[in-house]
Amino acid sequence: MLFADIVGFTGLSEARDPEQVKNLVNSWFARLASDVTSHGGRVDKTIGDALMALFGAPVAHEDDAERAVRSALAMQRTVAELTHGAAVALQLRVGINTGEVLVGGMSAGGDFTAMGDAVNVASRLQTSAEPGAIVVGPSTHYATNSVIAYEELDALQARGREEKISCWRAIASLAMPGRRLSRRRSPLVGRDNEVVLLRSMMATSLARSRPSVAVMFGEPGVGKTRLAEEACEMARTEHNALVLEGRCLPYGEANVWWPVAETVRQACGLTAECDQTDAEVHARIHARLAEVTGLDTDDSELDRLVAGLVYVLGDPNALSDVDPARVPAEIRRAVEALVQGLARHQPLMIALAELHWADQVVLTLIDDLLERAVGLPVFLLATARMDLEKRWAPPSGKHNAVAIHLDPLDEDAAAQLLRGLLGQDASVEMMRLVMERAGGNPLFLEELAGLLTEVPGHGTTVNDLPATLRGLVAARIDGLEAAARSILDDAAVVGKDGRVDALAALANARGAGLNEEALDELIVRELLEEDAGSWSFRSELVREVAYDTLTKAERARRHAALGLWLSERRKSAGREDDELEPIAHHLSIAASLQQSLGDIDGVPNDICPRALRAIERAAFAAKERGLHSGSLMLLDRALELLDPSDRANRRRTLLARASSYANLRMVDAGTADIEAVAADLEPDDRNTLAHVETIRGELRCLTGDTDGSISALEHAIELWREIGDAAQEGVALRLAGMTHMFGGNNDKADDYFTQALATFRDVGDRQGEAWVLQNRAWLSFNQGLLDEADERLAEADKTFAEIGDFGGLGFVRGLLGFVRMFQGRFEEAGELAEYILANERDRSDKWALGMILLLLSSVKLFTGKPDEALAPATEAIELFTVIGDPDRLLQAKGTKARSLVSLGRIEEARDLLRDLSSGDEKHEGLVGYGVISASVAIQLGDAEMARSALNSELATARMMGTVADHELELLGGITEMLAGNVSEARTMIERSASTASNEGQVAYSYGALAIAYAADREPKLALDAADRSMAAKGGTYLDRQLAKTGQALAFAQQDDRRALTVADELVKRADESTDSVAQATALLVRASVACALRIDDATEHAADADQALDELGADLPGWRAVFASAATPASRLDPA
Repeated sequence: MLFADIVGFTGLSEARDPEQVKNLVNSWFARLASDVTSHGGRVDKTIGDALMALFGAPVAHEDDAERAVRSALAMQRTVAELTHGAAVALQLRVGINTGEVLVGGMSAGGDFTAMGDAVNVASRLQTSAEPGAIVVGPSTHYATNSVIAYEELDALQARGREEKISCWRAIASLAMPGRRLSRRRSPLVGRDNEVVLLRSMMATSLARSRPSVAVMFGEPGVGKTRLAEEACEMARTEHNALVLEGRCLPYGEANVWWPVAETVRQACGLTAECDQTDAEVHARIHARLAEVTGLDTDDSELDRLVAGLVYVLGDPNALSDVDPARVPAEIRRAVEALVQGLARHQPLMIALAELHWADQVVLTLIDDLLERAVGLPVFLLATARMDLEKRWAPPSGKHNAVAIHLDPLDEDAAAQLLRGLLGQDASVEMMRLVMERAGGNPLFLEELAGLLTEVPGHGTTVNDLPATLRGLVAARIDGLEAAARSILDDAAVVGKDGRVDALAALANARGAGLNEEALDELIVRELLEEDAGSWSFRSELVREVAYDTLTKAERARRHAALGLWLSERRKSAGREDDELEPIAHHLSIAASLQQSLGDIDGVPNDICPRALRAIERAAFAAKERGLHSGSLMLLDRALELLDPSDRANRRRTLLARASSYANLRMVDAGTADIEAVAADLEPDDRNTLAHVETIRGELRCLTGDTDGSISALEHAIELWREIGDAAQEGVALRLAGMTHMFGGNNDKADDYFTQALATFRDVGDRQGEAWVLQNRAWLSFNQGLLDEADERLAEADKTFAEIGDFGGLGFVRGLLGFVRMFQGRFEEAGELAEYILANERDRSDKWALGMILLLLSSVKLFTGKPDEALAPATEAIELFTVIGDPDRLLQAKGTKARSLVSLGRIEEARDLLRDLSSGDEKHEGLVGYGVISASVAIQLGDAEMARSALNSELATARMMGTVADHELELLGGITEMLAGNVSEARTMIERSASTASNEGQVAYSYGALAIAYAADREPKLALDAADRSMAAKGGTYLDRQLAKTGQALAFAQQDDRRALTVADELVKRADESTDSVAQATALLVRASVACALRIDDATEHAADADQALDELGADLPGWRAVFASAATPASRLDPA
C-alpha cells in the first residue's frame, strides 16, 4: 500500500484559478501515476491532493514491497523535476506499508479498492512523514532493507492503536531492480552433479575453443544465482577466463539492451554508476575495441562499432543517422566484434541472469553470437525460470547446448545448509520445522533462518512468514490460470497433502468437475507433486500463501464441503472410525467461520452441532491412541463453538481437556480447567466429582505434591467404588501407584499397581492392564532391578501390540531403551532411540520425546561420541524447560555438561554447572545434581570439586531408593582416590563393586577398582579387577579406559614393559572417540608409564601429554598424581 499527498496544495489552490489548479494537478498526477504503473503498481484512487496505489493486487509480484519503494523514490524525483525552476514550492510525502488486505469491488459503485489494517497503517505513516520524505513500516523495511538504504525514525504512536509502529525513512536504492543482495553468502551444497556438468562443459568450451551455452532453469530461490556464482569463479580460477556478467531487469529500465550494456561496461572498464562523461565513455570503448579487434584507431569501421556499443549503453543519438530498421543489426555487429575480439585474447565467459525477463532482441542477439563464435573459447551461462522455454531455447549449431533444471535440495543437503545458517546447536525440532516449510528451497531456508536469527522476538518459531517470501510465492500463484488456481486453493484447504479424489470432491461441490489439465499444470510448475492418486505441496509456504488469499467465506464453504464429503464417504464405506480427525477439523473450521461471519451461502445452518459431534468422537479416539496434542486442539475448538449456557457439555469438555493437559504435563492449564469444573459442579454429580479428583490427583503428582495427590486419588477411589465403576477405579489406583513411585515409596507403589492390575483384569480392560505392566517395569527400573524390568516390559509390549496401542508401545520401548543402556547394551539402546525418534517424533507427548532425546544423547555420550550427544541433549533441554520438569531438565543439562567437558569445551560446561545451582532453575537438592557435578569433576581430576558435589547426594539417593545409590558410592571412592586417600577409596570402591547388579555396573566399578588396587600397590589384584571389568559385556568406552589404565599401571609397577603396549592401545582407542579429555588422559597414562619405566621416548610422550592438556585447558591434577604414583615400580620407591 502506498499513500502520497502533495504538501502545499492548499496554498496553491488559494492563489490560483480553480481550473488552472485542476490542470496543474492533473498533469502532476499523470506523471506520478506513470511512476506507479511503470513499477507494476496500480493507482487505486486520487482524491484532491492525495494518491493511493496498490502493489501486488490484483496480481502479485515477488518484490511488490521493493517496487512500491522504488516507485516512491521515482515519484520524489518527478516532483523535484516538476518544481525545478517553477514558481510553486510543492513537496510530496509518502507512506508505504506491506500486509494482507481484502481487495475487490465495493457493492456500492463497484470500484476496485483495498481494505484492512495494512491500509490504515500506510495512511498513518504518510500523514506522519515530513514533506519530501518516504516513510515505510516494519514489514516493508524487512522485505527491502537489503536493496534500499534507510534511516530509522522514532516509532509512531498512531491514534487508536496500543502498540507503536516502527518506521524508517527511505533514502536511496542500493542495487538495480531484480538484484537480491544476500544477507550472507551461503555455502554451495547439494549441487555436486551440476558442478561436475558445468566444469566439464567449461573445459570443452574454454580449453578446446568450442562455444557452449548452458541455461539453468528453476523456480525462484532454488539456487540458480548461487550456482552461477560458483561457475563464474571456476572460469576465473581454472581457466583464467574473462567473466562478464549481466542481469535482465523486470521493470524500471527503458533500455531493452540493459543486460548487454552491463557486459559492455565491464569489458571496457566503465563503472556501473556511469559517472564518466560522454567523451570518456566514447574514448574507453574506442580504445578497447581497437585493442581486441586490431583495427586502426582512425578506421571508420572502428567508429561504426563504437557507435553501436554506445547505443547499447543507452545513448539513442549514437545511431541517429542509421535507419531504425537497421539499428538491431548494427548493435549485433558491434557486440559480436567485441565478443570475438575478447575471446581471441582470453577465454571468455558471459553470465546472464534472469533471462526470462530479457527482451526478444537480446535473445536474438544470443542466437547470433553463438552462431558466429565457432572456434572461439566462449561459454555462455544463463539463469531463467521455466517461462522462458515458451519463447526461446538455445539454437542448434556448431556449439554445445544444455538445459540444467535445478530441483529443490534433498533433505540431507537442506539440513547441511540450514545447520550452517542456524549454527551447530540448533535443535532438531527447529530444523525440522524450517525444513518442512521451506521444501528444500535454499532461499526459503535462508529467509526463514534469518527470521529466527535476525528478527528480535521470534525466538525459535517461524509462524510469521517474511514479506520477501510471501511476495515471491504469491507472484507464482497469481501467475496461474483460473482453473489451476482454483485447484491449488482447494489443495490448500485440504492440507499439505491428500488424495486427488478430495480435489475432485471440492470441484464437484462447485459444479465444476476436476480439470485434469489444470492439475497437470500445477505439477509441471512444481507447486504440487503427484504419486499414484495422491498429491502433496512441494513447499508448505505455497500452501500457506494460497490459503491466506482465500476470503473467510470461501474457506468456510470449502471446509464444510470437504468435511461433509469425508463424512459421507466414511459412512458409505461402513468404516465409522475412519478419518475422524480430518472430518472434525474441516467441520469445526467451517462452524467457527460461520459463527464469526453469520450465515454463509453454501454452508449448512446446522454446521455447528455437526462439528461438535465430530469433535467429540475424534478427541476421544485421539486420546485413546495417545495423541494428546491432537485431542487438545480438538477440545479447544469444541469449547470455542459451545454455547456458554450449555454448562453440562462445557464441564464434560473441560474434564476431557484437563485430562489431555495432564498427559502433556501442562499442569497449570490442567489445574485451571479442573478447578473451573469443580466450581460449577451440581451438588449430586458424584461422577463428575470423581473425575475431578482423579485428574486433580494426577496433576498434583506432576508437581511433586505427593500428599495432595494421594489425598485426591484416595477420594477418587472411594467415589468410584461407591458409583460402581471398576474401570475408573483401576485408573485411580494406577495413578496412586505412580504417585508413590515418584515419591520414593516403592512398597506402596507396588501395592497400588497390584490392585490396579487385578481390577483391570477383572473388568477386561486390556489397555489399563498394559499401562500397569509398563508402570511396574518402571518401578523395577527405578529400583535397579533391570532383569525384572526387562521381563515386565516384554509382557507390556505384548499386551500393547495385541490391542494395537502404538502410543503405549512407544512408552514401553522408550523405557526399554533406558534399561538396555543401564545394562550396558548401548548399541541396542541407541537403535531403539533412533527408531522411536524416526517413527514417533510427531506424536503428541513432548515429555516422551524429551526422554528419548535424553536416551539418545546419553548413549552417544557413553559410546565416545560426545559431539553427537550435544544436539539431542540441547533439544531435550528445550522440551523439559517448556514442560517444566526439573528432574528431567537436570538430567538433560547434566548430559550436555558432560558432553561439553568431553569435547574440551570446559568453560561452557562449568557455566552450565553454575546455572544448575543458581538462578531461576536451581537444581541443587535434586537427586542427580551431585552425580553430574562429581562426574565432571572426576573427568577433570578435581577432587575438591567432586567431594563438594557429593556431600549431600549419597544420603538423598539412599532415602529415595534410586539407581544412583551404587553410582554415588563408586564416585565417592574415586574422589577419595584423586584426593590421595587410597585406603578409604579402595574400601568404598570394593563396597560398590560388591553391590553391582548388572554388567554395566560391574564394568564401571571393577575398572575403577583396578586403578585403586594399583594405587594401593596391589598389582595382581589390579590386573584381576581389570580382567573382570573388561569381561563384562556392558561397559562403556570410559569403563574400558579405566580397566586398561589400571592394567597399564599394574604392569608398570611390576617393571613389566607390557605396560607400554597397553598404554599405546589405550591411546589408540581414545583417539577413536571424539572425547578430548579421554584422549588427553590416555596420553597422560602413557607418559606416566614411560617415565616410570625410564624408556627412551619418555620425554617425547610427556611432551605429547602436556601439549594435549595445554590445548584442553586442564591439568587433571588428581589423575596426574595417581598415575605417577601407581606406575612407579616397587624397586624405585623411596624407602622413606
